[in-house]
Amino acid sequence: MKNKIFLLFGLLLLLTSCNTVKYRKFIGNLPAPSGEVTVDVRYRDSFRRCSLDIYWPEGGCEKMPIQPAPVYVFVHGGSWVAGSKEFIRLYEESLIEPLRQHGVVVVSIGYRFVWETPFPNLSKDIHEAMEYLRRESETYRLDMNRVVIHGQSAGSHLAMLEALRHPEGIRLIVNEFGPADLVAFQKDQPAVGIVSKRIRRQESPTEWVSDKMPPMIIWHGDADTMVPISQSEILIEKIKEAGGQVELHVVPDADHGYLNLTMDKTIEVSREICAEVLKALGLSERKS
Repeated sequence: MKNKIFLLFGLLLLLTSCNTVKYRKFIGNLPAPSGEVTVDVRYRDSFRRCSLDIYWPEGGCEKMPIQPAPVYVFVHGGSWVAGSKEFIRLYEESLIEPLRQHGVVVVSIGYRFVWETPFPNLSKDIHEAMEYLRRESETYRLDMNRVVIHGQSAGSHLAMLEALRHPEGIRLIVNEFGPADLVAFQKDQPAVGIVSKRIRRQESPTEWVSDKMPPMIIWHGDADTMVPISQSEILIEKIKEAGGQVELHVVPDADHGYLNLTMDKTIEVSREICAEVLKALGLSERKS
């Protein structure tokens, strides 16, 4: 069953650039969350898609300690035209549960797509979601000075923009196969090609790197046919020139979304990411 789910996910990542995939069946096949989740929390009232899900640590919201909890934020992919905040449930066992066991609050953000709003508004949605979490940090008992933000593909592009423009409290950026230089990338992506060169440059993470940026760890397949690994190489060069911290994990022979890899290898990557998240938040890798 899990092999089928990961195959569906990979196909979805490849097909969303054509905006032809229907999600209802796919989302219905995802594993049900095993712990307490608060779903569809609106961070902007006027748009249904502008909502987030909160996966509470072990024991649920009511048993949260008085001390604020560290936060892990996930931004899904989908070529800026599709996708779902429920994608995180693919990593229930390898990512969500280990983080919850260590007292981390897991947040997955939904956002609008380019067929619903002009391209720059997608990054504004992510910022508004993060601002909502900061405003409501007392209510939810969140430590917004201990945050890791993680994106995949188009979601990684948006997560990087948020962390580079607003680095306060972010301990680590996890970038999985994300576009970084949209001027160089636009020829391969219709969703990007329709906007002006000025906006493509403005919305490129490569334009926002600095020596004050949070550390970044990148996972990228060297056989990625949708977002070539050259995007990460360009980004790494820019970060090093600016004096920032960056680390690259090349996933051998992996296409976009690791579609062509076995489930075990995909899970191995997500476990590596989980260990880095816990380390960045000052938590042990494994619960004793």
